[in-house]
Amino acid sequence: MSPSFTTDVQRRDAGTWVVTVSGDLDLASAPQLEAVFEALEARASDQVLVDLAAVSFLDSSGIRAVVRAKRRLDGIGATLVIDAVSDAARQVLEISGILDALSEQPSEGGV
Repeated sequence: MSPSFTTDVQRRDAGTWVVTVSGDLDLASAPQLEAVFEALEARASDQVLVDLAAVSFLDSSGIRAVVRAKRRLDGIGATLVIDAVSDAARQVLEISGILDALSEQPSEGGV
């Protein structure tokens, strides 16, 4: 039996959200993560930190959910950054070539 999928969303401070994901992030659970990001009340200049440290499995559906969230947040002027990542998720994100793009912390001043 695979680990259950869970998410937790916390407002760290006035400009920072933390989305913590655990379990298998795959075809079955990706829509749940997309719904979490859609419901997030992020504003321009907010930062959304995604914690994947407890993700035990990640497939292309999970990657797609995170990339879609990044695009949506970029569109409103917010940022999405993968803040922590498990070894299993890191390997998939590195192979796909998007780990660096999703892990970049914005510089001070928005540049």
